[in-house]
Amino acid sequence: ELINKLGRYLIPRLGEVNGRRILSVGCCGGKDIEALNNLGAEAYGMDFAYRIEQWDTEKLNPNHLFVSSSNKLPFPNDFFDIILCMGVIEHVAEQLLAEKKYNRLHIERQKFLKELLATLKPGGIVILTSPNRNFLIDFQHDAYGSMRILRRFSIYVHSPFTRRLESYYSLMRHARDAKFLAEPMPLKGFFGFNAVKLSPRLALFRKFFEKYIEILDTLPRPIRYSFLNPYIVLKLTKLS
Repeated sequence: ELINKLGRYLIPRLGEVNGRRILSVGCCGGKDIEALNNLGAEAYGMDFAYRIEQWDTEKLNPNHLFVSSSNKLPFPNDFFDIILCMGVIEHVAEQLLAEKKYNRLHIERQKFLKELLATLKPGGIVILTSPNRNFLIDFQHDAYGSMRILRRFSIYVHSPFTRRLESYYSLMRHARDAKFLAEPMPLKGFFGFNAVKLSPRLALFRKFFEKYIEILDTLPRPIRYSFLNPYIVLKLTKLS
Protein backbone atom coordinates (compact mmCIF):
# COMPACT_ATOMS: atom_id res chain seq x y z
CA GLU A 1 0.00 0.00 0.00
CA LEU A 2 2.86 2.41 0.79
CA ILE A 3 4.38 1.83 -2.66
CA ASN A 4 0.97 2.38 -4.26
CA LYS A 5 0.58 5.56 -2.21
CA LEU A 6 3.91 6.86 -3.52
CA GLY A 7 2.82 6.55 -7.12
CA ARG A 8 -0.85 7.33 -6.61
CA TYR A 9 -0.65 10.24 -4.19
CA LEU A 10 2.80 11.44 -3.13
CA ILE A 11 4.87 11.62 -6.31
CA PRO A 12 2.31 13.78 -8.18
CA ARG A 13 2.41 16.22 -5.25
CA LEU A 14 6.14 16.09 -4.57
CA GLY A 15 7.10 16.70 -8.17
CA GLU A 16 10.41 15.51 -9.60
CA VAL A 17 12.30 13.32 -7.11
CA ASN A 18 15.25 12.49 -9.36
CA GLY A 19 18.44 13.66 -7.64
CA ARG A 20 16.64 14.70 -4.46
CA ARG A 21 17.72 13.42 -1.05
CA ILE A 22 14.78 11.79 0.74
CA LEU A 23 14.43 10.24 4.19
CA SER A 24 11.72 7.74 5.11
CA VAL A 25 11.19 7.79 8.89
CA GLY A 26 9.81 4.47 10.13
CA CYS A 27 10.71 2.81 6.83
CA CYS A 28 10.07 -0.75 8.08
CA GLY A 29 11.08 -3.09 5.24
CA GLY A 30 12.28 -0.23 3.06
CA LYS A 31 10.06 -0.85 0.03
CA ASP A 32 9.48 2.88 -0.32
CA ILE A 33 13.24 3.49 -0.29
CA GLU A 34 13.70 0.98 -3.09
CA ALA A 35 10.92 2.60 -5.13
CA LEU A 36 12.36 6.09 -4.63
CA ASN A 37 15.84 4.94 -5.60
CA ASN A 38 14.38 3.46 -8.79
CA LEU A 39 13.00 6.93 -9.57
CA GLY A 40 16.47 8.44 -9.26
CA ALA A 41 16.24 9.75 -5.70
CA GLU A 42 18.97 9.35 -3.10
CA ALA A 43 16.78 7.67 -0.49
CA TYR A 44 17.58 6.90 3.15
CA GLY A 45 15.65 4.98 5.79
CA MET A 46 15.44 5.08 9.56
CA ASP A 47 13.59 2.86 12.00
CA PHE A 48 13.68 1.37 15.45
CA ALA A 49 15.97 -1.57 16.20
CA TYR A 50 13.24 -4.20 16.54
CA ARG A 51 12.10 -3.65 12.92
CA ILE A 52 15.44 -3.84 11.12
CA GLU A 53 15.21 -7.59 10.50
CA GLN A 54 12.87 -6.70 7.61
CA TRP A 55 15.54 -4.71 5.79
CA ASP A 56 16.65 -6.28 2.52
CA THR A 57 20.25 -5.10 2.32
CA GLU A 58 20.75 -6.87 -1.03
CA LYS A 59 18.35 -4.37 -2.61
CA LEU A 60 19.02 -1.43 -0.28
CA ASN A 61 22.27 0.38 0.39
CA PRO A 62 23.09 -0.55 4.01
CA ASN A 63 24.95 2.75 4.34
CA HIS A 64 21.60 4.48 3.81
CA LEU A 65 19.81 2.56 6.59
CA PHE A 66 19.93 3.81 10.16
CA VAL A 67 18.72 2.57 13.52
CA SER A 68 17.66 5.48 15.67
CA SER A 69 15.24 6.73 18.27
CA SER A 70 13.31 9.96 17.96
CA ASN A 71 15.66 11.72 20.40
CA LYS A 72 18.57 12.32 18.06
CA LEU A 73 18.57 11.72 14.34
CA PRO A 74 21.88 10.47 12.87
CA PHE A 75 22.03 12.97 10.02
CA PRO A 76 23.79 16.33 9.49
CA ASN A 77 21.94 19.60 9.34
CA ASP A 78 20.49 20.84 6.02
CA PHE A 79 20.84 17.39 4.49
CA PHE A 80 17.44 16.30 3.10
CA ASP A 81 15.11 17.78 0.51
CA ILE A 82 12.10 15.70 1.60
CA ILE A 83 11.22 13.67 4.70
CA LEU A 84 8.35 11.18 4.77
CA CYS A 85 7.00 10.74 8.30
CA MET A 86 3.86 8.71 7.76
CA GLY A 87 2.07 7.11 10.68
CA VAL A 88 5.03 7.74 12.98
CA ILE A 89 4.32 10.78 15.18
CA GLU A 90 1.75 8.88 17.27
CA HIS A 91 4.46 6.37 18.23
CA VAL A 92 7.05 8.95 19.33
CA ALA A 93 7.71 8.62 23.08
CA GLU A 94 4.58 6.47 23.44
CA GLN A 95 6.15 4.75 26.47
CA LEU A 96 5.30 7.93 28.39
CA LEU A 97 1.59 7.18 27.98
CA ALA A 98 1.71 4.31 30.45
CA GLU A 99 3.39 6.63 32.96
CA LYS A 100 0.79 9.37 32.25
CA LYS A 101 3.58 11.88 31.64
CA TYR A 102 1.55 13.83 29.13
CA ASN A 103 3.45 17.11 29.37
CA ARG A 104 6.67 15.23 28.71
CA LEU A 105 5.04 13.48 25.75
CA HIS A 106 4.15 16.86 24.27
CA ILE A 107 7.74 18.08 24.72
CA GLU A 108 9.27 14.94 23.18
CA ARG A 109 7.10 15.17 20.09
CA GLN A 110 8.02 18.81 19.65
CA LYS A 111 11.70 17.86 19.95
CA PHE A 112 11.21 15.16 17.33
CA LEU A 113 9.83 17.67 14.83
CA LYS A 114 12.67 20.05 15.59
CA GLU A 115 15.13 17.23 14.87
CA LEU A 116 13.45 16.70 11.50
CA LEU A 117 13.61 20.44 10.85
CA ALA A 118 17.34 20.56 11.53
CA THR A 119 18.09 17.85 8.94
CA LEU A 120 16.08 19.59 6.21
CA LYS A 121 17.51 22.04 3.72
CA PRO A 122 15.87 25.49 3.72
CA GLY A 123 12.64 25.14 1.79
CA GLY A 124 12.63 21.36 2.34
CA ILE A 125 9.39 19.61 3.24
CA VAL A 126 8.08 16.95 5.60
CA ILE A 127 5.00 14.93 4.70
CA LEU A 128 3.46 14.15 8.09
CA THR A 129 0.46 11.84 8.45
CA SER A 130 -1.44 10.38 11.38
CA PRO A 131 -4.94 9.25 12.33
CA ASN A 132 -6.96 12.18 13.64
CA ARG A 133 -7.56 12.04 17.41
CA ASN A 134 -10.87 13.88 17.05
CA PHE A 135 -12.26 11.32 14.61
CA LEU A 136 -13.51 8.53 16.83
CA ILE A 137 -12.58 5.61 14.56
CA ASP A 138 -9.01 4.53 13.88
CA PHE A 139 -8.50 2.03 11.03
CA GLN A 140 -4.80 1.67 11.83
CA HIS A 141 -4.19 0.93 15.53
CA ASP A 142 -5.79 -1.70 17.72
CA ALA A 143 -4.76 -0.06 20.98
CA TYR A 144 -7.99 1.10 22.56
CA GLY A 145 -9.79 -2.03 23.77
CA SER A 146 -12.56 -1.80 21.18
CA MET A 147 -15.40 -4.30 21.20
CA ARG A 148 -14.65 -7.59 19.49
CA ILE A 149 -17.40 -7.17 16.91
CA LEU A 150 -15.85 -3.87 15.79
CA ARG A 151 -12.36 -5.33 15.63
CA ARG A 152 -13.66 -7.92 13.16
CA PHE A 153 -14.25 -5.01 10.78
CA SER A 154 -10.82 -3.46 11.50
CA ILE A 155 -12.63 -0.63 13.31
CA TYR A 156 -11.00 0.60 16.51
CA VAL A 157 -12.96 3.16 18.49
CA HIS A 158 -11.16 5.57 20.80
CA SER A 159 -11.86 8.57 22.99
CA PRO A 160 -11.17 12.06 21.56
CA PHE A 161 -9.16 12.63 24.72
CA THR A 162 -6.64 9.87 24.03
CA ARG A 163 -3.10 11.23 24.21
CA ARG A 164 -1.71 8.55 21.91
CA LEU A 165 -3.02 10.33 18.82
CA GLU A 166 -2.65 13.94 17.76
CA SER A 167 -5.33 16.24 16.39
CA TYR A 168 -4.92 18.68 13.52
CA TYR A 169 -4.70 21.53 16.00
CA SER A 170 -2.09 19.87 18.22
CA LEU A 171 0.08 18.99 15.23
CA MET A 172 -0.26 22.49 13.82
CA ARG A 173 0.89 23.80 17.20
CA HIS A 174 3.85 21.40 17.23
CA ALA A 175 4.74 22.50 13.70
CA ARG A 176 4.52 26.18 14.54
CA ASP A 177 6.74 25.75 17.61
CA ALA A 178 9.25 23.83 15.48
CA LYS A 179 9.33 26.70 12.94
CA PHE A 180 7.54 24.93 10.11
CA LEU A 181 4.95 26.35 7.74
CA ALA A 182 2.10 23.81 7.94
CA GLU A 183 -0.46 23.25 5.19
CA PRO A 184 -3.16 20.56 5.04
CA MET A 185 -3.03 18.32 1.98
CA PRO A 186 -6.09 16.90 0.19
CA LEU A 187 -7.22 13.41 1.17
CA LYS A 188 -8.52 12.40 -2.25
CA GLY A 189 -6.32 9.58 -3.52
CA PHE A 190 -4.59 9.13 -0.17
CA PHE A 191 -6.50 6.04 0.91
CA GLY A 192 -5.79 2.81 -0.93
CA PHE A 193 -8.52 0.91 0.91
CA ASN A 194 -6.10 -1.83 1.86
CA ALA A 195 -8.47 -2.62 4.73
CA VAL A 196 -11.00 -3.87 2.19
CA LYS A 197 -8.71 -6.79 1.39
CA LEU A 198 -8.57 -7.66 5.07
CA SER A 199 -12.26 -7.02 5.77
CA PRO A 200 -14.43 -7.57 2.68
CA ARG A 201 -17.48 -6.40 4.65
CA LEU A 202 -16.12 -2.86 4.36
CA ALA A 203 -16.38 -2.96 0.56
CA LEU A 204 -20.00 -1.76 0.78
CA PHE A 205 -18.80 1.49 2.35
CA ARG A 206 -16.03 2.17 -0.14
CA LYS A 207 -17.96 4.33 -2.62
CA PHE A 208 -19.62 6.24 0.19
CA PHE A 209 -16.26 6.90 1.84
CA GLU A 210 -14.62 8.04 -1.40
CA LYS A 211 -17.44 10.52 -1.99
CA TYR A 212 -17.26 11.68 1.60
CA ILE A 213 -13.52 12.40 1.27
CA GLU A 214 -14.05 14.22 -2.02
CA ILE A 215 -16.61 16.53 -0.40
CA LEU A 216 -14.51 17.00 2.74
CA ASP A 217 -11.59 18.31 0.67
CA THR A 218 -13.76 21.16 -0.62
CA LEU A 219 -14.90 22.39 2.80
CA PRO A 220 -13.36 25.26 4.80
CA ARG A 221 -10.29 24.44 6.89
CA PRO A 222 -12.02 24.57 10.31
CA ILE A 223 -14.28 21.72 9.14
CA ARG A 224 -11.38 19.79 7.64
CA TYR A 225 -9.57 20.10 10.97
CA SER A 226 -12.56 18.84 12.94
CA PHE A 227 -13.89 15.47 14.11
CA LEU A 228 -15.28 14.94 10.59
CA ASN A 229 -11.81 14.28 9.16
CA PRO A 230 -10.52 10.71 9.62
CA TYR A 231 -6.86 11.36 8.86
CA ILE A 232 -4.28 14.12 9.15
CA VAL A 233 -2.08 14.77 6.12
CA LEU A 234 0.17 17.79 6.50
CA LYS A 235 2.89 19.33 4.37
CA LEU A 236 5.46 21.02 6.60
CA THR A 237 7.89 23.41 4.92
CA LYS A 238 11.12 24.57 6.51
CA LEU A 239 11.21 28.35 6.44
CA SER A 240 14.36 29.83 4.92
